[in-house]
Amino acid sequence: MRKGHRGARGVLVVLLSLMCLSSFPALARDPLGASGVIQAEETEVAAELQGHVGQVLVQAGDNVAAGQVLVVLDRSAVWSGVAQAQAALDTAQADLELVRARPRAEEAAAKQAQVAMARAERNKAHAAYQAALEALREPQALRQQILTAQAQAALAAQNVQLAAAASAQARNEADQAEWNSSTRRALEFESVSKEAELAAVGADEQAAQIALQHLQGIEKNPLSYRAKAHASDGMYRVTEAAVGVAEAELRDLLAGATAEEIAVAQANVDLAQAQLRLAQAQLEHLTLRSPVTGTVTVRTTSVGETALPGVTLLRVADLGTMVLTVYVPQTRLAEVSVGQAANVTVDSFPERSFVGRVVHIADEAQYTPRNIATKEERVNTVYGVKISLPNPQGLLKPGMAADALFSQ
Repeated sequence: MRKGHRGARGVLVVLLSLMCLSSFPALARDPLGASGVIQAEETEVAAELQGHVGQVLVQAGDNVAAGQVLVVLDRSAVWSGVAQAQAALDTAQADLELVRARPRAEEAAAKQAQVAMARAERNKAHAAYQAALEALREPQALRQQILTAQAQAALAAQNVQLAAAASAQARNEADQAEWNSSTRRALEFESVSKEAELAAVGADEQAAQIALQHLQGIEKNPLSYRAKAHASDGMYRVTEAAVGVAEAELRDLLAGATAEEIAVAQANVDLAQAQLRLAQAQLEHLTLRSPVTGTVTVRTTSVGETALPGVTLLRVADLGTMVLTVYVPQTRLAEVSVGQAANVTVDSFPERSFVGRVVHIADEAQYTPRNIATKEERVNTVYGVKISLPNPQGLLKPGMAADALFSQ
């Protein structure tokens, strides 16, 4: 019976012990804290083109704004390329306007004058040929033909004098008109027309003189002019073909520029514009600007040195937002997540807390860096965690030691 009582008391003690243990709450873990060093995101400023440093407008420690000019490289060689590209573009645009404006009145007048001269040459050759044939066919009428030819030559000479006077008057009136006015342009066209008329009557005079010379030559030596008559026939055919060519060119001119000609001129303009943009871009690349608003932390260049492509000349730190990198033990990594809040304190402001957010958690573990003091043993593996800290007042500085306490 005593053994039974002692056994019952033992069971009762165990039950009471379990009840007492269950009445105490589970021991909570301490809030997760970690330490690290505050850093600033730095941006390197380097040249894209090689050149001599002409100006350095900042010193290390200067505050700069985004887009502010920091370094200027020598521009003399690139300026020359820009000027040449601009001149090429101006020429290409002028050529395009000329093509689109076809036919211009002065071009048409000049081509019409060429047609008139070609016709006059043809008429001159034809008259010489016909006179030679007529004289050979009708020797007895040769004297009368010579007299008629002399009269025609005199009349042609008189027409030349009248046309010359009219041309001179038209030229004088055009020269006295106001430059680049509509009246001046109209008088210029009239002057070109008069010059064409003078050329035509001049050719008629030459034709009359040659016809007269043919007749007079036949009168002196009929046999030799038989061969010349055949030669004049060949010359007439040549001048007739020249008239056809001149008239075809006039028709093409009056028809205006073709779509292909306009397309070629436009392509030349597009090419010149692209070359100008390239030269201007090269010029812009010689001016180095700050990519962010921040503080110049490093300056490695001076005026007169050669800047090489990709070689850092300055470093600019964005102090508006700092980054604190801390290391969390593997055993407590589950307590950290991206976007989680963290209260950060620094020795310079012991009574002030700065609120940051976790922005990155390392994918690979590493041993605790020797320069980081943590409460965990250094032999433990840890994961780097980056905390973004707004720094609108600029109180936080690069290199400050800081402690972070992650929110639960």
